[in-house]
Amino acid sequence: MSLASTIVSFGDWMPDQADLGNMGLTVAENVIPTDGGYVPYVPLVAGSSTAIAGVNGAYPYANSNPTSGAVVYGLVAGNQSTLFIINPLTNVFQTVGGAYTSSEYWRFAQFDNVIIGTNAVDLPQRFTIGSSASVLGSAPGTAPAAQHVAVINQFLVLGDLPGSATGPYTLRWSGINDYDSFPTPNSATAIAQQAGSQIMPAAGGTVTGITNGDQFGIVFQRARVSRMSYAGPPAVFSFDPIDIGRGCFYPNSIVQVGGLAYFASGLGFFVTDGVSVTSISNEKIDKYFGTLIGASPGTAIVGAVDYDTKCVMWSLNGTKILHFNYERKQWSVANETSDWLVNGIQRS
Repeated sequence: MSLASTIVSFGDWMPDQADLGNMGLTVAENVIPTDGGYVPYVPLVAGSSTAIAGVNGAYPYANSNPTSGAVVYGLVAGNQSTLFIINPLTNVFQTVGGAYTSSEYWRFAQFDNVIIGTNAVDLPQRFTIGSSASVLGSAPGTAPAAQHVAVINQFLVLGDLPGSATGPYTLRWSGINDYDSFPTPNSATAIAQQAGSQIMPAAGGTVTGITNGDQFGIVFQRARVSRMSYAGPPAVFSFDPIDIGRGCFYPNSIVQVGGLAYFASGLGFFVTDGVSVTSISNEKIDKYFGTLIGASPGTAIVGAVDYDTKCVMWSLNGTKILHFNYERKQWSVANETSDWLVNGIQRS
C-alpha cells in the first residue's frame, strides 16, 4: 500500500479582513512567506563579538581589493557620537570617526570605494574603505550638513539641509564625478562642474529619503514622491512628480530592491518604480499596521531586504518584524526584538 502525499496550500495573510469569509490567513506569526507557502522564522543571532550602544544607522558595503581583485565585504554603523566599521577578520567593530553630536539617524551611500555618512547635524563624513573618517567637501566648497545622501548618475546628492526655512525640502548635488566638490550653487565653478541645488515643493513637506540610480533617483517627501533624472547642463537634473499627496512619512522605511523602492506612509506600505506608486498592503495589513506603529517617524519603522528569502523586512518599534515577499506578494510577522535592520548583500 502506498501513501499519497498531501499538499496544504495557504493563502495570503490578511488580518484586515473579517474572520468570516476570509479567503486567506488571519494569523501568520513567526513564519516567512516563501516558495511553496510559509517556513518557520529563524530568530536573529549576534553577528559580532561586540555591540554598539544606541545604533541609529548602518550600511553594508562591497569593494574590490585593488591588489588581489577579491571582493571585500564590510559593515559601517553609527550612533549619536561615533562611527564604527566591522573588522571582517575578527568580527569586532572598530572606531573610524567620532565626537559627533547628532541625535538623528545616520544615512550612508557609497561612491566608488568611499562611504559617505550624514546625520543632519554634523558635516557629512567620508572614509575610504580601510581608512579613518574625515569631513566631506574639503575643496573647493564644503558640503552642507544633511539628513539624506544618495548617488545618482555621477553625483553625490544630499537632502533635508538644516539651517534655513527651505532647508528641509532642499537638495544639493556635487560636481560631476566628484563627491568631494560642493561649490556655491549658480557660481561659475558650480556651473562648470554641473553642481547645483533644488528646492522641492514646500507642500510636499520634508525630504524623507533619496534612492540611488544610474540615470535617475527617487526623492521622497512626507506627502510627495518625485523622480530626479539626469538631463545634462544647464538644468543638470529634471524633477517630475510621481505621486502628489502620498509620500514617505517614515524615512528609514525606504528599501531599494533593484529598480523598485518600497516604503511606508501614514496610509500603509507602497512600492514605486519611478513611474507610479502602488499599494502593497491595501485590504491586507493596513489596519493591523496602524494599531502597532509608534509616533516617532525616524525610529518607528526600520526597513531592509533579505535577498535569500526575497523579503523586504520592516521592524516596527523594535518589537515586531513584518516580512513582505516581493515575488509572492505575501506578508507575515515575527515577534522579534531589534535595534536596527541592515540590508544583506547579494553575492553573484
